[in-house]
Amino acid sequence: MKLAQNRLRPAKLAHGVGAVPGEVFNRRYWMKDGSVVFNPLDCRYRTEDGSYRDVWRREDIVGPAGPTDPEVGVLVVMDYEESPLAVLANYALHYVDTPDYDCISANYFGQFEQALQRMAGCDFVGMLMNGTCGDVNNADYLGAPKPAQPHPRWNMERVSDVVAAEVYRVWRSLRRSSWQTAGPLAVVNDWFVLRHREVTPEQREWAEQVLAQPEPDSFGDQQWLDRVHARAMTRVAEYGPQRQTQIQAIRIGDLALVGLPSEMFVEVGLEIKRRSPFARTLVVELANDSFGYIPTDKAFSEGSYETLNSLTATGTAPAMVESAVGLLAQLAK
Repeated sequence: MKLAQNRLRPAKLAHGVGAVPGEVFNRRYWMKDGSVVFNPLDCRYRTEDGSYRDVWRREDIVGPAGPTDPEVGVLVVMDYEESPLAVLANYALHYVDTPDYDCISANYFGQFEQALQRMAGCDFVGMLMNGTCGDVNNADYLGAPKPAQPHPRWNMERVSDVVAAEVYRVWRSLRRSSWQTAGPLAVVNDWFVLRHREVTPEQREWAEQVLAQPEPDSFGDQQWLDRVHARAMTRVAEYGPQRQTQIQAIRIGDLALVGLPSEMFVEVGLEIKRRSPFARTLVVELANDSFGYIPTDKAFSEGSYETLNSLTATGTAPAMVESAVGLLAQLAK
């Protein structure tokens, strides 16, 4: 706080929007048997050397079960000498998978700042925030098979470069008339009461039996899904029928930011943007709280991994949309 206060200086800001459609794919797919499957691989097997072997089901895919949001929202803050102080971006893409499953990193979000600083040729604060991407990732299951990566972080670095390049393009395309030196600043919050899904005594007994079995060596098959569902039901039984969480909205001039807890399905962010009274709205997931997936009611009816792994009851996503839209309406007054 003291360091930030010592560095205070007059600033101006502007915002814009770009798009990176080629890196986002809804990971839930309709299959020929009428089911919805996330990341449609038959199974992922652990081999003797500890790596994984995937068995794909591309030939069984009918098409995606949901949309994506390719928008990249951009907020740029400069001092009066035209030096960048901060760049904030928002993109609805899950972290990018790497073959090295044991590594700990900031993923492409951290690489984004380095890439953007490299393009601008100077240092500043660069932040990339998750858009609503609980059902969106970087795997194209309808395209060509993934080529071998030269090194484990290669695809992660590639995606960060692509997103940073679009952010830099938007930044440099901002006209003089776009910059603001003053404007309304405000924050509002809703302490949202979230209902958990119901778990019967019979379901809890089933969950305990499933979790008592050895951990499977496969990924994505029914045994693995049963274990995912069992863990979720056990957590719900521990937490009780409901919890309180925070939904937040921030106004910066004619730009709004919405902070939502946990991993939200992309349709939630798209609906909030559609109904927002602001010129531009950035919707951020995993803000202030995290407790798993929050699927749409449509997704709950379709099933698959995210719904089995969710702690929330149906009706949660639309209720959060109404909360966020209400907060935006307050800020717009």
